[in-house]
Amino acid sequence: FEILADSKNNTWFTTLDAGLYKFDHHSQQLTIYQPDSKIEGSLSDLRIENIYEDSKGRIWAGTFNNGINLYDSQTETFRKIIPDSDNPYSTRVRTIWEDEHGKLFLGTRAGLYLMDTETEQFIHYAHHSHNTSKLSQNSIMCHFIDRTGILWLGTYSGGVNNADINRKMITHYKAQKDDRYFLNNPNVFAITKDVTGNLWIGTDHGLNKLDSSTQMFTYFTNDPANKNSISYNDIKALESDAEGNIWIGTNKGGLDCYNIFSK
Repeated sequence: FEILADSKNNTWFTTLDAGLYKFDHHSQQLTIYQPDSKIEGSLSDLRIENIYEDSKGRIWAGTFNNGINLYDSQTETFRKIIPDSDNPYSTRVRTIWEDEHGKLFLGTRAGLYLMDTETEQFIHYAHHSHNTSKLSQNSIMCHFIDRTGILWLGTYSGGVNNADINRKMITHYKAQKDDRYFLNNPNVFAITKDVTGNLWIGTDHGLNKLDSSTQMFTYFTNDPANKNSISYNDIKALESDAEGNIWIGTNKGGLDCYNIFSK
């Protein structure tokens, strides 16, 4: 799950089934937020999928099955917002980010929603049945925006979707066995780019590298006979740094580091 260091010197921790934790570095106090039907403004879900601070310092929590929660720092309460009351899959919010105009994008199990935070109106921006912004699969697991402003969306069972968010045209990278022009697995949980411009994609069957020049994939999977292979195939988090390191968070294998220059 996630950790967020906000602009007010708090650190937030999302959990699987224990709510949301906030550590105040000034007071050295840990506050635990959990759902409580007897308390108005309590957190709407025990399982928090995503935590995000926008440009105005507001904290948004995406839940497993109860929409997004907007935190009020004055009252220390939350307000639940459902992206689409007609679509129950929209209540699972896995990833949140903000564009340069202050609009929020929500990656959900029902596709991509765009939220006007002033009016709290939503547009179903991209989904499987959209005429132009057609996703390969509605269930969005993660997102990544590269240095050129291109959006990459990881989906469950649909591979990767990439788009110029202003043009709304979407390209799909799907999975296919024994073909290096395709991913080796369709379930994508993490995406990053390295300093040379190659894309790295974490799946539940190893790590995929998309070469920016050839548009071909290289696969990195666990090999019990090779101690230097990836420790576990289920990849949940990826980060790259300026020195060419790819930091790989796995489900059961701990943290791996791969340097693209030393190989």
